[in-house]
Amino acid sequence: MSHKKIVYVAGPMSGIPNWNYDAFNAAAYMLSREGWDVRNPAAKDQEMGYDQTEAKATGDTARSIAEGVFNFREAFKWDIQQILDGDAIYMLKGWEASPGACAEHATAVVMRKNYPDFKIMYQ
Repeated sequence: MSHKKIVYVAGPMSGIPNWNYDAFNAAAYMLSREGWDVRNPAAKDQEMGYDQTEAKATGDTARSIAEGVFNFREAFKWDIQQILDGDAIYMLKGWEASPGACAEHATAVVMRKNYPDFKIMYQ
């Protein structure tokens, strides 16, 4: 039995209303319909309870971190681990302006040698 290939969805969140969850979730849906095992950081954040009403409208991650609602270090460690364990990364529009997504992209590029069928997909 073959396992599904794992893809991580990367893109901008901070400063975007609802942390750009709509774009993350739409990409995750599309990729799962194509047969991928999708690792979606938006779904992970929601699973961890990161749903602060006051910051939702602006995607104000700095405020959420300052108020202790969001542990960026733990979230970023999870994100990078998904890239290290995965087979592909899917980059959402605007990723180039996001320091986190740029770091995720760089990790995927560096780790390419470990995945013969590694892909970087762009929206």
